Amino acid sequence: MLLSALATDQPPVAQKITKLLIPSYFPSKVPVEEACNRCIALVKRAPMAGARFCQFAILEGASKSHLMELVKVFLSLILSPNQLDANQIEGLLAATCYVCDDLASEPCYVSALKELLDGEKMRGLLSLVSKSEIRSSLFNFASTVCPDDVAGLIEECMGVVTNCSGLTEDVGRQTEIRSAHKLLLSLGGFDDLIEALTAFLHKAAYRCHIKFGADMPSQSVSFAKRKKSNSSGQFSIKLKLINRKQSFKDDYSVAVGVAWQVRDLLLREDTRKAIMKSQCLEMLFVSLKVISEVSVVHCGHCKNMDMSPVLAYMALALQMTVDNVGRTSIQNGDSRRKKTKNDSSKFLSEASTILHFLFKYLPDYNYLPDFFCISDFLRF
Repeated sequence: MLLSALATDQPPVAQKITKLLIPSYFPSKVPVEEACNRCIALVKRAPMAGARFCQFAILEGASKSHLMELVKVFLSLILSPNQLDANQIEGLLAATCYVCDDLASEPCYVSALKELLDGEKMRGLLSLVSKSEIRSSLFNFASTVCPDDVAGLIEECMGVVTNCSGLTEDVGRQTEIRSAHKLLLSLGGFDDLIEALTAFLHKAAYRCHIKFGADMPSQSVSFAKRKKSNSSGQFSIKLKLINRKQSFKDDYSVAVGVAWQVRDLLLREDTRKAIMKSQCLEMLFVSLKVISEVSVVHCGHCKNMDMSPVLAYMALALQMTVDNVGRTSIQNGDSRRKKTKNDSSKFLSEASTILHFLFKYLPDYNYLPDFFCISDFLRF
């Protein structure tokens, strides 16, 4: 009963239960090896209860040096061939994440954790877990310690962010993808991320052109010409030829997930600035425009149409407008100010066109609050 409450109850209750259990499962008055063995026994017996015990152990006075030893033992168990069931592995992984998060807040432990958890081991841990929340915790921890040998981690993150069909309805995966974005930014792989997302949007936009006759601008962006990122050579995704055997629905579903990511990235200052500096920005904008127009015009008779590309496109158009207006205030010369003003007017005009399409064709009123906010911005 007590362990069940520890696994599922609110944090204040779980912390009080942890306080009661520490003398039994992680005592300070026994050798560290014995303390670790007791904690392992708890996690094996009740994986999620054991993980939450580790979450609050440091708040209840557990020795940080002993917890560092506990992490080593946990990792040895997880990565060894010993027989553990899936629940025990996930419990040990969750417990490891909790303890590592606490230790990483102390600079003196960061280098030790970095040495203990290199990129190869992190990939090994990620391959063992399927739960989005645990994978998210591992990504967040890796963002904190920035382990060496990052190529594998970048590839792992790219796999997460590009496997994004059905993302708009899955809160757990949204959290995982946000953590992957954070890790890519910290490892210097953000340019690869934007290039990959743009490639998928461009592919979907071409699908829209083929299936619905949507106007597809002739200009293209050469990904090869973009400035190399810190991760260049470690992982790169190139725009592939259209696979004509793959359905429009599949490509469009991925584009919806990518559009959700673009909009989410624009909400945070660090990632927003990185997007606005990207050499893929023009193609990103054009591709979202094509997909948005098709999404609005055909949403009435195509069940799989989604408004996420429209939201992302308009958010990007408005951000590009704001950036252009901001640059006007620091540029000298009438010609520069006039060019920036014209560029800003172009972005606003295109966003307004989509908005007019939207109110003409939109069948789902759940999105109206978002669009009213956008429409108020456009008026001013």
